[in-house]
Amino acid sequence: MDYSRFYYRGRPKESEGRENEPEERSPFYCAAPPRRKKRGKKKFGKAVFTLVVIVLSFSLVFFAADFFGKGVLSEWIKKALSGATYEYHFVVTPASSRYVAYAGSLEVRQGGGGGYIIGSDDYYVAYSVYTDKTTALAVQTKNRSTEIYTVKYRSKEELARQVDVLVSDLEKSVSDWDRGAIGETDVSAVIRANKEIFSGYRTDYTDKKSNLVELIVEGLDGFSLSATEKITQLSKLRYFMCCVVLSARDVLG
Repeated sequence: MDYSRFYYRGRPKESEGRENEPEERSPFYCAAPPRRKKRGKKKFGKAVFTLVVIVLSFSLVFFAADFFGKGVLSEWIKKALSGATYEYHFVVTPASSRYVAYAGSLEVRQGGGGGYIIGSDDYYVAYSVYTDKTTALAVQTKNRSTEIYTVKYRSKEELARQVDVLVSDLEKSVSDWDRGAIGETDVSAVIRANKEIFSGYRTDYTDKKSNLVELIVEGLDGFSLSATEKITQLSKLRYFMCCVVLSARDVLG
């Protein structure tokens, strides 16, 4: 009797006859995601390194240029950041008291000078103001009782630059008119041109800057050169210049 059909048939080994069969996986099998290379940190590190190299290179070039240029480059940068420097030179007479200053002011105005009183403790009577120290010294040496009183301030304001233009224009016009090189018509044209410029600033500023603009516009508007004698108008123009410079220093400096 054949008992072969009752023999135990064990399961074939997994490696037998299944070389080409696809791998069986659990329905819940989830393959692990592929690992990503950490490139972000490397790129960031390279960027930082490049930036540091650029900054160091620029610094070395700057210091070398500034060293061989004897500090010219650093001084230029300092000026650019802090603004332009405005410097004015008054020809003044010292006064021992306020009453002496007032008396001196009247005398100066009668001679065609501004007669502007500077100071609250120490008093000075200003004849006029100049943008160039050499010019101021030339005027001062003609009268040994006078001194040079210098005012300096820094400002990045466009208004400060325009005030400087105004003072320069009036200084030249007053000087030329005083020595007869130009007439009152030429001076009036300079006054009108500057008045038009500052009138355009009326809506650009507030508070103290607005007050400075109004002072300039109203002052320029008050000149009528043909209405009074020349020496009086010269005195008023010089007084106005002194007032503008010191007001601008207090507001913009």
